[in-house]
Amino acid sequence: MCEPFRVSYVVEGKTDFIVLDALVGSFLGGLDYISNRIQPPISDYAGDQGSLGGGWKGVLRWCENQGEESTEVGGFANSLVMRNCDCLVIHIDADIAEEADLTSLGLGSADSPASTCDNVRNYLTSLFGECPPSSRLVMCIPAQCTETWVFVALYANEAERYRPIEGRREVERLLIGRPERLVRDKDGAAKKDPKSYCRVVDTIIQNWALVVAGCTQARLFESSFRTLL
Repeated sequence: MCEPFRVSYVVEGKTDFIVLDALVGSFLGGLDYISNRIQPPISDYAGDQGSLGGGWKGVLRWCENQGEESTEVGGFANSLVMRNCDCLVIHIDADIAEEADLTSLGLGSADSPASTCDNVRNYLTSLFGECPPSSRLVMCIPAQCTETWVFVALYANEAERYRPIEGRREVERLLIGRPERLVRDKDGAAKKDPKSYCRVVDTIIQNWALVVAGCTQARLFESSFRTLL
């Protein structure tokens, strides 16, 4: 009897995990698998964010910690995290390049969202130290955020008005006031509802071809995962 395929996730938050895990399930095409969200951990501690906190800062802290710990075991590829999974998906939105704490790194490229994603990807890789990352690591860097893919999947025709959609900032605000109720405005900030995301993941999967056609980073994420398989 074959063992289930083990997929671990390091993501910014719950809604990212919901979308990515559904996509991975579709890529696996019915293969039995086990998913494990290790950052932020699934717990009630600190508002379901764990000791490192949630969001992009939590992802960076997790990567930094792994880089420090992996020096003792011969590199990240030999770490306990990688030994306990067949695939590790690390997600972070490319819009972190514009965060005040990171602008000094020069990750953003005004003319090329793809270049920004490459810069962010390279920065994450550098956090693991001198040894190259494991071949079982799949980076997921949406431009500008996971909601870009969600918006295209749900509103492909409307997305044409915002081409190139990967260059549009705060695309999650385009989902505010929609019947799916994925995102609402809370004191000027976009607040996401995980339960509503769960209700639309099947539609995202059904329309994934449209997302891949319009979003280079969606295409790269899928190809990277399939290459691993």
